[in-house]
Amino acid sequence: MGTLLQRYFLLLSLGTAVLFVMISLLIVQTSQRDLLYSSSISRAASNLPGTMLLDVMGMEIPALHKTVQAQGEPEKSTVSSFFFQLATGIYPGDLRSLLGREIPGILTYEDARIIVPGQGLELKDLFVESAAPHGEIDTGKQEVLPPVTKPGPPNEDKKPHVTPPAIKNVFVYTTHNRESWSNVEGITKDVQHPKTNISLVSERLGTKLNEKGIGSLVNQSDIIQQLVDQNKLYPLAYAESFKSVKEAAKSNPSLQYYFDIHRDADIPRKKTAVTINGKTYARIMFVIGTGNRKYKENEKLAVELNKLVEEKYPGLSRGVIARGIKDGDGEYNQSFSSGSLLLEFGGTNNTLQEVYSTADAFAEVFADYYMQAEKVSKEQPSANGTR
Repeated sequence: MGTLLQRYFLLLSLGTAVLFVMISLLIVQTSQRDLLYSSSISRAASNLPGTMLLDVMGMEIPALHKTVQAQGEPEKSTVSSFFFQLATGIYPGDLRSLLGREIPGILTYEDARIIVPGQGLELKDLFVESAAPHGEIDTGKQEVLPPVTKPGPPNEDKKPHVTPPAIKNVFVYTTHNRESWSNVEGITKDVQHPKTNISLVSERLGTKLNEKGIGSLVNQSDIIQQLVDQNKLYPLAYAESFKSVKEAAKSNPSLQYYFDIHRDADIPRKKTAVTINGKTYARIMFVIGTGNRKYKENEKLAVELNKLVEEKYPGLSRGVIARGIKDGDGEYNQSFSSGSLLLEFGGTNNTLQEVYSTADAFAEVFADYYMQAEKVSKEQPSANGTR
């Protein structure tokens, strides 16, 4: 009997050791890849009060527990809400999590949510997607289009040429570079165009940033054509544009911000256009991909810029939204930098001139943000205590 127990004990010990090694290896891999990352866990954990961890640690360290008590007890309702969400997958205030298992298809968009609501923004607006270019990805052939009438830039006084700063801080690119507008002559039924498209807006934004002293590098690669040439599918556009992002960062180590410019889908014009002081703009929306485990850094930047946009141009922003891997790319190349954003400038029912105006406004707001951030950075004491 004693020998049998010894064998069982030995087998149990070996099994525990093997399990420990496997878990350790998995943790090591996870430090480099997001294998265990869950947007659901992250979403639930985001509701935890900051004192909860200190309170738990205080159970083992009495002195720390007293400090936590001095700061105030954690909100029990919030803590219980976290465990309820984690256990049931139901999020108070979000009917999708309650009805999703009863209504087919509703959970397809369970990761999409509104972080900061803009005027008129509704949850249903998050699920309207632009169609992929018709025929181009499947056949690799370019569609023959009628002559193009290219809308000109807004009327403004001619300014002297400005030499772009040598140091580049902002990289502007367009993943879906052929996104266009329904009023463009020769437009396809998918509202795509090889020349008159959103890439013009990226160029406009880069020019305005350079004029304001912020070194900007604009990538004008035809990502859609590259997909065609490589016989790749439209959903691989972000993987293709990521090559441009990596190459830009390698060639310009000074880059801090990466802006991917898009236009939204077929949203009613009343939701994507706004007139401010007699001038009409295409409204802007900030999109954050929660498939990136460090997305909170990008979210913080989006929220700050959104606030500044609304302060200077009330009504211009449609808000800040989050999208996960279940309802889109979910990552949008944003894991590359904490300064990465996807910006939706208007929709299919806007005009190029309106989007140009928005690019000008955003450049102005971002310049204010950037200069203030640089000022604060320079005022920070260095490691040896000097400034």
